[in-house]
Amino acid sequence: DASGNSETCVFTVTVNDIQNPTAICKTATVQLQRDGTITVLPAIIDNTSTDNCGITLYEISKDNVTFSSSVIYNCAALGGNTAYLKVTDAAGNSAICSTTITIEDKQAPTLDDLTDKNKVTDNAACTYTHLDNLWNVTDNCDPTPTRTYTVSGATTVVTAPNTTLNGQVFNQGTTTVTWSATDASGNSGTTSFNVIVSD
Repeated sequence: DASGNSETCVFTVTVNDIQNPTAICKTATVQLQRDGTITVLPAIIDNTSTDNCGITLYEISKDNVTFSSSVIYNCAALGGNTAYLKVTDAAGNSAICSTTITIEDKQAPTLDDLTDKNKVTDNAACTYTHLDNLWNVTDNCDPTPTRTYTVSGATTVVTAPNTTLNGQVFNQGTTTVTWSATDASGNSGTTSFNVIVSD
């Protein structure tokens, strides 16, 4: 003061962030993989959500109750599905938006192992008869795709019913098997591999 007396004090100023982020969603379309599933991350539906101090956590949910770092969809989810994005800042403030994720099946029926099949002739025979379904094409979603096959090379006669290789007779030499198949989603494709039969 005017007499030269002075005093000091110390106090603390606490700045709190109480402002929620702004969650901004966008629609998304994803395709199921060969195993009939797809893992979806929050980033695919985030449309540049914002926060005054920065977002530290992005989460996704199917039901707006349980949020996690990813969700998994399968063949039962084909079509449009409601999904939720939750964004959280360092202060724990959060916001949620919703959008639609469209699940598509673009995978045609196929066979995972297309390597040559090396076999020997059956006992007391000059041919090999295949006796399981492991060489049949399969689909990621459709358990009974429409499928037929042709044979060429050492074997030219298809063993009925032409929808499974279970029971197909192969002559000695190299036979090329070509599958043609279509699933319930309309995905079509051809798949070929060789069967090599030796005595």
